[in-house]
Amino acid sequence: MNETLATLIFYFIFWVIAYVFGKTFKIHEKGLTIKPLYLNYKTNKLNSLLEKASKKARNIWLIAWNIGVALAFGQMAFIIYNLTKNFHLLINKSNQASQVFLLLPGLTVSWSNLPYLLLSLAILLITHEFAHGIAALIEGIPLKSAGLFILAFIPGGFVEVDEEALKKAETSSKLRVFSAGSTANLAAGILILLLMVNFGFTISPFYSSTPSGVLITGLIPDGAAEKVGLKKWDVIVALNDTKINNVESLTSFMSNVKPYSTLKVTTKEKAFQLITQPHKFNESKALIGIYSFNYYEPKFSFIPRYLPYYFFTFGSWSYTILISVALINMLPIQPLDGGKIIEALLDKFAVKRKKEIQITLSLISAGLLGLNLIFSSLTFGFIRI
Repeated sequence: MNETLATLIFYFIFWVIAYVFGKTFKIHEKGLTIKPLYLNYKTNKLNSLLEKASKKARNIWLIAWNIGVALAFGQMAFIIYNLTKNFHLLINKSNQASQVFLLLPGLTVSWSNLPYLLLSLAILLITHEFAHGIAALIEGIPLKSAGLFILAFIPGGFVEVDEEALKKAETSSKLRVFSAGSTANLAAGILILLLMVNFGFTISPFYSSTPSGVLITGLIPDGAAEKVGLKKWDVIVALNDTKINNVESLTSFMSNVKPYSTLKVTTKEKAFQLITQPHKFNESKALIGIYSFNYYEPKFSFIPRYLPYYFFTFGSWSYTILISVALINMLPIQPLDGGKIIEALLDKFAVKRKKEIQITLSLISAGLLGLNLIFSSLTFGFIRI
């Protein structure tokens, strides 16, 4: 069965069971609401934790949220500019265009990558909603609850504040509250990005800081490596007795190898003889049929050799999602935080035709995002990562 069809069937069964469960049991008493294609869990158990956090280093929080307001306008301008530029590149079929797509579990995100997505979303939601909650409490705006939701197959989270108190708050307070979530996401994303850029240093307490081979993270079915018995997590240290220290040296060596060449592949355990195969889309390019990652020697015998690969993959997912959501959230679309910031400014200056301006900005921004999604699909096709 087609994997996409199987995923849609899974979601259909899930929502049928969830809806029947919601109608059968008194789940409202537990803070759970289930409607067709919508699930919402609400609790006030996190309120005390957020209140304690807001009382510690209050001045530091205020400085951070003030910086966040300035960053919010920068993010808003940055994402609008880049979406406009990317749309222009897409319609002109430039190879510099970037693909824009939604992360949909089981559809655009394969089940094998689902753990990375879920862990990244957990970091995203915790940093985003906790930041909103702490910022609101510092401004004297009480919290009602916090929670999670699933809309069809899109997960999310929220912190519910006292709306009356928020409406009465100063404009500067509103701006700090609305920008806090994206500020926290952006800061977390940049921090993880720095850890990944300096990956050798990051893992140096447990692994060598410099790679000393190539780790096989996967095998292409019926590829040259699989045929001769190479396995996942084997470590290639030499090709034709030439030392291979990292993926870059592997790529450089293979650029001079022709298809159907005999190649001696030396791993940490043994040596193999294989015949290279031509690339599916470039028959002049030779392949050995592996997915690779830099190998970092463990400093302790009990530490698995494959953990750096998983850690790096998780880090890459996390910073990409954190930074991307921080930017998208600053689009002036209601009910995104960017839309709320624009609304607060329009209220501050008592702008006439406030609703018309909000609707116009929302339609333009949503249209720009939508056009990027549509033309990305037309240009690159359906993606599944």
